Amino acid sequence: MRAGGAWVSVSWTEVDEGLPIAYQVLDKGVPVLSSDGQPVGTVHHVVAAPQQDIFHGLVMATPRHGLRFVVAEDVESLHEHGVDLRIDAVAVKELPRPGGGAAVFGEDPGAMKGWTHWTHMLGMRGDWHRER
Repeated sequence: MRAGGAWVSVSWTEVDEGLPIAYQVLDKGVPVLSSDGQPVGTVHHVVAAPQQDIFHGLVMATPRHGLRFVVAEDVESLHEHGVDLRIDAVAVKELPRPGGGAAVFGEDPGAMKGWTHWTHMLGMRGDWHRER
C-alpha cells in the first residue's frame, strides 16, 4: 500500500469467532475483545443463575490487572471462539474485581400453608427465605 509517497506494509488478520452461542456453553480460555477490537483477556468463568436462566456476566482473566468482572450489559455477543464487549480497552481497566456473591433465596413448600402463608401472599411478600 502506498501512503504519502512511501510504500507501507499492511497486514490484516481476520478473526473467526465462530458461531454465536449461549452463555451456558461458553468455555474457559475463550478470548475477550473490547469494542475497539483489542484483546483484553480470556474467559475465566461465567456468572449466572442457571435455574432461572439469568446471565449476570463473566469473570475474565486479564494479563495486567488480574481477574475482572464484566456485567452482562457490557457483553455485546458470545461466540464459540470469542467474546465481544460493548466497552473499550480503557474502560476494561476500570472494571471491578470479582467478589462476593448474590444472595440465594428459596421457597419452602412446607411453609406454604396456614395463616402466615396467606398474610404473606396478601402482603405480596411470598414465603421466601434466604439460603445460607
